[in-house]
Amino acid sequence: MEKPKKKTWLIVLLSILGVVVICIGGIIIAGITIFNSSENSTISRSSYDYDDGVSSTSYLNKAAGSADYAYEETAIAPEYYQSEGSSETLNQVVLKSGSLSIVIDDFDESQKAIEEATQRYNGYVVSISDYGIDNDKVVYMSVRVPAESFDSAIEEFKALGNEVIDLSINTDDVTMEYVDLQARLENLKTSERQFTEIMSRAVDIEDVLAVQRELTNVRSQIESLQGQINYYDNHSELSTISISMSLNPDNIVIPEEQWRPLGVLKNAFLAFVEFLKGVFVMIVWIVVFSPIIIIPYIVIRLIIKANKKKANKMAIEDGAKVEKNNK
Repeated sequence: MEKPKKKTWLIVLLSILGVVVICIGGIIIAGITIFNSSENSTISRSSYDYDDGVSSTSYLNKAAGSADYAYEETAIAPEYYQSEGSSETLNQVVLKSGSLSIVIDDFDESQKAIEEATQRYNGYVVSISDYGIDNDKVVYMSVRVPAESFDSAIEEFKALGNEVIDLSINTDDVTMEYVDLQARLENLKTSERQFTEIMSRAVDIEDVLAVQRELTNVRSQIESLQGQINYYDNHSELSTISISMSLNPDNIVIPEEQWRPLGVLKNAFLAFVEFLKGVFVMIVWIVVFSPIIIIPYIVIRLIIKANKKKANKMAIEDGAKVEKNNK
C-alpha cells in the first residue's frame, strides 16, 4: 500500500512543478516581447532629425494622434473666432425646410403652377410622385428654392389650394456647428502638412509605413468633415419644400355603375372555378387525413367482431353443457 501512495504524490508534485515552469516561461516571453516592441517604437520615432535642430521624436509626437490633436485645438477654436471679429460678424448658417398639404381642384394645373413658381425663384423640382387612383389620388412634390425666397414660395404654394390642411416649417441654426467643423478641418489640414513633411524626410520603411497610416487617417477625417461642411453649405443656400395635394371633395365625381353582362359571366365562371378548387382541396385533405380515422375504425371493428365471436362461442358451449345436463 505504501508504493502506490508514493507514486501518486510524485505525479502530483511533478504536475504542479510543470504548471509553475510553464507560467514562468510565459511571463518571461511576454516581458521580452513587450521590451522589444517598445525598443523598436523608440528607435522608429528617433531614427531621423530635422535640419532646423528640432528632434523628429518631438515633431512626430506633436503630429501623431491627429484626431486627438485636432480636437484639442478645436476646444479653443470658438474663442479664436470671437477674438478675431466677435461672433456678431459671423454669417449665420440656418437650415430651413417646410411641408404643406393643400386641397386643389385640378392636379395638372396645380403641378404646372408649382413648377413655374419654383423656376421663377431659381429653384428646381426634386421629385414628383402620386399614390392612389381616381378620387383617392394624392400627388407629392418636393422642390428646392433659395433660402431667401423660402417664405415667398411657401405663401405662393399655399395660395394654390382651396384649403391648407397642414403646414410645418422647421428652422435649425447650425452656425456654431459650422464654425466648429471649419476649425477642426483647418487643424486636420495642419496635421496633414506636418505628416507630409515627415514623410518627405523619412528613411526607414517602418517609419514611412507608420507616417503613411497616420496620413491616411487624417485625410479620411478631412474628407468626412468636408462632406459635412458641403452639406451645410448646400442646405443653407437652398431650402426644401414638400407639397402634398389632394382633390377638393366638392369636385369629386362619383361614376355611375353600368351593368356589364360579359363581366357578370366572367365573375360567375371565376367563382365556379374557385368552387371546384375548394372541392379539390377538401378531397385532398380528406385523403391525407383519412388514415387517422380509418385505422382506429378498423381496429375497433375487429375488436368488436372478436368479442362477438368469443361471446357466441361461449354461448354455444354453455348451451351444449345445459343440453348435456338435461340428458
